[in-house]
Amino acid sequence: MPGFRRHLAALAALGGTLVTAPAAAAETRTGRSGGVSAASTCRGDAGSYLKEKGIHFYPAGYNLKTTKHCNDIQIKPKTDRWVAVCLSKLGCRGSKLAKAGTWTVLATNVKTGTEYHFFFRSTARSTGSYAA
Repeated sequence: MPGFRRHLAALAALGGTLVTAPAAAAETRTGRSGGVSAASTCRGDAGSYLKEKGIHFYPAGYNLKTTKHCNDIQIKPKTDRWVAVCLSKLGCRGSKLAKAGTWTVLATNVKTGTEYHFFFRSTARSTGSYAA
């Protein structure tokens, strides 16, 4: 279970406690259209997230993938949140305080198609936007 060990190590680094994540979390995406113009920007193609109460991960049960529109991974929560990004096969990056209503870059120079998910220090419900 290498993925479990990676998450456990990330959790220990953040000083949290282990919580079992449910198999799925609700997700909606906005701005993800098939025909993207050259004027499209990373944040212009942002998705929305809803991390349910009681879990640390978003999304739970699967990974997101970076797009060709960004070379970094950003998050904009509706409330202040400590959050890290975990890249498939590369592990979790350091946790950062993402301020409410402000874009926070969690990883830079990430290849298109890289799988990732977010790791939140808190198990409180969280909503906002992400771009990658």
